[in-house]
Amino acid sequence: MEMFTNRKVILILILTVINTLDQTSSSTLEYEPRAAGRDDHVDTFLRHHLHNDSSSPKVVAKIDTAILTISSKLLQNISVMTRSEECYSCEYMEVANFEGNHSILVNTTFLTHMKIKIKNASYGWQSICYNKFHFMETGKYVFFVSKNTSEDSQTFMCVGVTIGQPLDNNIPIFIAIAILILLAICWILLKVIIRRHYVYNIFFCMETERLVNNDLGSPGGPSSLTSSDHSIAPPDNKAIIPNPRAQPRQRLKSLDTFRGVSIVVMIFVNYGGGGYWFFRHSSWNGVTVADLVFPWFIFIMGTSMSFAMKRPLMYKTPKTKIFLGILRRSLILFFLGIVLNTGPKGTHLENLRVLGVLQRFGITYFVVATVHMFFARIDDGVTNRWWSPIRDIGRYLPEWLLHLGLLAAYLALTFCLEVPGCPRGYLGPGGIAENGTNFNCTGGAAGYIDRTIFSNAHMYGHPTCARVYYNTVPIDPEGLLGYLTSIFLCFLGLQAGKILVTYPCYKSRLLRFLIWGLLLGAIGTTLCKGTKNEGWIPLNKNLWSVSFILCMAGLAFISLAFCYYTIDVQRWWSGAPFFYPGMNSILLYLCHEIFRDYFPVSFWVPDTHPARLAMNLWSTVFWVIVSVYLHSQKIFLSL
Repeated sequence: MEMFTNRKVILILILTVINTLDQTSSSTLEYEPRAAGRDDHVDTFLRHHLHNDSSSPKVVAKIDTAILTISSKLLQNISVMTRSEECYSCEYMEVANFEGNHSILVNTTFLTHMKIKIKNASYGWQSICYNKFHFMETGKYVFFVSKNTSEDSQTFMCVGVTIGQPLDNNIPIFIAIAILILLAICWILLKVIIRRHYVYNIFFCMETERLVNNDLGSPGGPSSLTSSDHSIAPPDNKAIIPNPRAQPRQRLKSLDTFRGVSIVVMIFVNYGGGGYWFFRHSSWNGVTVADLVFPWFIFIMGTSMSFAMKRPLMYKTPKTKIFLGILRRSLILFFLGIVLNTGPKGTHLENLRVLGVLQRFGITYFVVATVHMFFARIDDGVTNRWWSPIRDIGRYLPEWLLHLGLLAAYLALTFCLEVPGCPRGYLGPGGIAENGTNFNCTGGAAGYIDRTIFSNAHMYGHPTCARVYYNTVPIDPEGLLGYLTSIFLCFLGLQAGKILVTYPCYKSRLLRFLIWGLLLGAIGTTLCKGTKNEGWIPLNKNLWSVSFILCMAGLAFISLAFCYYTIDVQRWWSGAPFFYPGMNSILLYLCHEIFRDYFPVSFWVPDTHPARLAMNLWSTVFWVIVSVYLHSQKIFLSL
C-alpha cells in the first residue's frame, strides 16, 4: 500500500482510511463512518467509490498500468503532470487537465514523479503538490486535492490512498524459478537412477542375484572370471598404438554450453520475456537481461574462431582457401539476416531494413577472422622465455594494434564527427530528453551515419527509446558505427580462445580468464563511473558503447571461466540442457524467428504477466526439446 501527503496533520486521517481498506478487497470494501477531523470531500468520495466496483468505469487497468483517480474539491481546473524515473533529464508532461474528478492510467514499470498545478490569477500556474511513488500493477489509487481548512486558505492539502491490495507481478517469476529448479532436481535424480540401474536391480535382479551367488559364488570370487580373461592381447605382446588422426577431437562442452545459455535466453526475451521490463532491452542507458545475450554471442563466436583456425594451420591449408571459406560463411549469414528482415508477409524493397542481428554476425566474423588468418599460428610450446607467460598476447601484437585502431576510429567518429543541429559527441536519446533541446539528435554520430547512408526507410523503425523519450527519428541498434565495437568485442572473445589453445593447464586458463574479466569490467565501470547516466561513456546497447562492450566482455570471461571449471575440469555439470541448443545455435535462431507466430510455438493467451510468462517459457522449452532431438539424431547446421 502506498500513501503520500504534504501535511503531517492528516496522518490520522490516512491511517483511518487504510485500516478500513485493508480489511476487505477493493470490490467488497465497507464504508466506515466519517472519522473525526477527516475532510467531508474525502469522506463523500470514499463512500461513492466503495459502493461501486471501479472508480471510473471508462478506465480499465491493463498490463503494466494502474488506475489513478484525482478528486479535486477546487472550483477551478487543475493540471496533472508526470515524469517517469526512466526518462533522464526530462521535463514533466501534462497527462490531464480538468475540474472535479478524473481517472487516468499510470505506468507501473518505473517510479513516477507527479505534480499537480493550479492557475493562480496573480502568479500563473502554481505547483501545489509534488510526490514520487511506484504504482503497482492493476492497483487503484485515489489522490484528493483540496484547500487546507485548518490553516491559511492559500495552502492546499493533498492526500493519496491505495484502494484494495494491488497485484505483485513478480510472484509468477518466483513460481517459475521454483518449478524450473524442481524439474532440474527431478532430472538429475532420474539420471542417477537410470545410470546406477536402481529400478532394474529393485524389480528384476534381486532374486536372480541371490540364486547366482548361492549356486556359483559371488562375483569377484575365486571362480569368477576377470575382465582380463576376455581380453584379446595383440600378437607378440606388442601394444597397439592409436593413430592420432583417428582420435576424435575433444570438444570443450563449456563453449557449447555458454553459447546455449545465450541462445536460450535470447529466444525467451525475443518472444517477450513475460512482458517484464528487465527482460526487454533497456530504453537507452543501462543494461537488462536482454542486453547480455547478443554481446555474449559475439564473444563466443570469437572464442570458437581460434579452434576453427587450428585445423587449417595443422594441414597448412592455403590462405586463399581459408579466406574463401570465411567469405562464404559471412555472405550466408548476411543473406539470412536480410531474409528474416522481410518477414512472413514480405516487405516492399523501398522499406527493407538492411542491417540486423545476423548481418552483424556476418560482418563481424568476416573482419575478425580475416585479420586473424594472417597472424594465426600453432603454439610451439616454448615456456622458458621471459615473455612466455604472455605469449598469447605478445605473438599477436600487430593484430592487437589493428583492432585497437578500429576502437580508436569508433571513439573519433563518436566524439569528433559534426552532426548538424546537435552537440559534438552527443550520446543521448534525443526526443524529450534534455528538455527537448536535442529532439532530432537520437544516437548522435551513430544515428546520423545510419540515417545518411540508409535513410529512415531502411532502418529499424521501433527503437526502444521511443517508448520513454517519444523519439520520431529512427535509431538502429545494429547500426554501422557499432560494428567497430562489436568487432573489438569479438576479438576479445578470440583472446579467450587463444588462452585455451596456448595454455594446456586449466589453472593457467582460469587465472587468465579471471584477470581479463576483472580488468575489462574495471575499465568499463570506470568509463561509466559506475552510474547509469552520469558517466563519461554510459553503458548503452543501442550504441554498443565502449563501456558496454568492455563490461560485457568482462562478464563473458568470468561466465566462461565458471562453465569451463564446472563442466570441463570438475565435471560437476554436464552442461545440460543448454549444451544441446549450443550445438545448433544458428538453426535454432532461424527457426525461432520463422515459426514464432505458429502453433505449437505460440498461441493466444490473456494479456497478463503470468499468462505471457507461461507462454514464453513454453516457447523457449519447445526449442530446447527440438535441440535435444536434433542432437540425438546427429543433425547439426554448420555454415
